[in-house]
Amino acid sequence: MMSDAKTIALAFLEALSGAEPDTAFAMLAQDARITGPDGKPIERERFEETFRGFGGILASPYQQEILGVTAEGERVAVEARGRAELRNGRIYANIYHFLLEVRGGKVAAMREYCDTQAIAAAFG
Repeated sequence: MMSDAKTIALAFLEALSGAEPDTAFAMLAQDARITGPDGKPIERERFEETFRGFGGILASPYQQEILGVTAEGERVAVEARGRAELRNGRIYANIYHFLLEVRGGKVAAMREYCDTQAIAAAFG
């Protein structure tokens, strides 16, 4: 089960950070719980809208590097670094920690932790 959860979690993050957000959304459980970096829940519709629109503000492809992964049962912790050039001329660079829970082959929960000041500086 652990390797399955790890494989699913990494495939989800890869699809989400790439040009395949619909593939990522299909990997979410219908009742998935998503928590943003501010600790507040994000409604699934808002989460999907945000990632569908993300590509439109990029001047270069978003590049994500997985720095480390720890999996235990259904829980997968992922440390990653991301970077992209934005159309507004700014560079968005951040480091993330994602905690994902996988159940029944789907992502049932995702909590994201990152530098919110980096978000504000890039997208301000």
